[in-house]
Amino acid sequence: MPAAFAVVDRAYTDQQPSHFAQPARELSYRLALDGKVNQRGVQGSVHGTLLIDGGLACPLVPDRLAQATTGLDDAAIRTPSQELTALISAREPYLLRLKQNANAGGAIRLRCPAAGTSPSVTCPRFNRLHQRRPGRPAAVDLTDTRQRAAHPAAKPRVLPPEPDLKAGDLPRICHQHTITVR
Repeated sequence: MPAAFAVVDRAYTDQQPSHFAQPARELSYRLALDGKVNQRGVQGSVHGTLLIDGGLACPLVPDRLAQATTGLDDAAIRTPSQELTALISAREPYLLRLKQNANAGGAIRLRCPAAGTSPSVTCPRFNRLHQRRPGRPAAVDLTDTRQRAAHPAAKPRVLPPEPDLKAGDLPRICHQHTITVR
């Protein structure tokens, strides 16, 4: 069977990672888990990224987006309001992208949302650390939806704190284009 998504209920959410999640990911399944009230919102951090509702996100994701589901009951999640749906959808550009599927040891590689040839956010911190200079100004055909969406001005802008952390104090995801998560 081709591996795609594995959608499971709460009996699997509470399992030890070695009993369910790791073997499923080693088989290249992406997991869709049903979380309890205390498992919603920001749950922790890995290499400086934020674990939000089962996905890893940029450490500078706006707090309003990161905390959108914190403490919500099951009814609010199953039939979300338009505002909640918009907040959850607005998280998408800040989520790390899969660069490489799980290897034999179950480790995956994830890419910073500001990295690569088609970043989903613009990040002054990333540009500063990786000496990415603004590109040559190019004419954009405003009638072309694809060109408008690809322009850096159309992407969400990550806002580092002022003054920003020193390079040695930054999370690993800010130093590297990708991270390995086991």
